Amino acid sequence: MLVFESLSVGVMAIAVEFAAVLLVVGVYAVLVWPLTFMDVANVGAREFDSWARTVLWPVFAGGSPAGYWCFNGSAFKEKPKRAVLYPLRKHR
Repeated sequence: MLVFESLSVGVMAIAVEFAAVLLVVGVYAVLVWPLTFMDVANVGAREFDSWARTVLWPVFAGGSPAGYWCFNGSAFKEKPKRAVLYPLRKHR
């Protein structure tokens, strides 16, 4: 179950990345395209296929260990208090 939840966080990381891409495309469609008439009809998705794979796999590969770190409890464990490295001075 821990592995499944960790991989789910990797998929959620891809979903966040997809939402960011949709935001950028939306801003382009609302602001840039009507004002400049820059048409990208001749740009195909196949031109970005290798680039998209290069971005998607590292995001998934980074999100999965982050999910494992959170779900196994390592993120929420208390850190041990630091020991005093020098003796305390006594007042005379």
